[in-house]
Amino acid sequence: GSKLPNMRGERPHLLAVDSAPDVREFFKQAAARLGVRCEVASSASEAEELLRSRGADAFDVIFVDFHLPGMGGVELARRIKEKNSYPELVLMISATEWTAMQDQAKTAGVDRFIPKPLFVSAVNDCLCGYFDLSQACEEGAEKNGCLDGCFRGKTILLAEDIEINREIVLALLE
Repeated sequence: GSKLPNMRGERPHLLAVDSAPDVREFFKQAAARLGVRCEVASSASEAEELLRSRGADAFDVIFVDFHLPGMGGVELARRIKEKNSYPELVLMISATEWTAMQDQAKTAGVDRFIPKPLFVSAVNDCLCGYFDLSQACEEGAEKNGCLDGCFRGKTILLAEDIEINREIVLALLE
């Protein structure tokens, strides 16, 4: 089917839940680049309060860190999916390998996994895949090095001790 700005015909509204201030700031900046609305929470309880105060259908996409203090990301994802009838997407973010949490995350209702470290291009790809942000997605791809010439004028340091890996990376960069 065709993608909508969101189910209400507006720009998507994101919620990012992570205890790390730099990750919360990352989401604010990534959302600003795409022209979408974003709010952040530093804990599961803060996220639940935002969801209560804004209403069950306030957020279209909720990024939840696996390692949240207290309740934890999987339990927060389960509660979000259980309490809200609005079809928001719950995405798990973590430096932990996906296979280590996949079963419990999927059971809790997590829709997708994005590994840390986070890259704006990964968030762009995720959001552009679900919402009609075509102009912002094209601009985001250009800004984030997804088009030809993105490394022109840049110097890249490659530190790799295995020769075949060096050859592969050099070939890709060329």
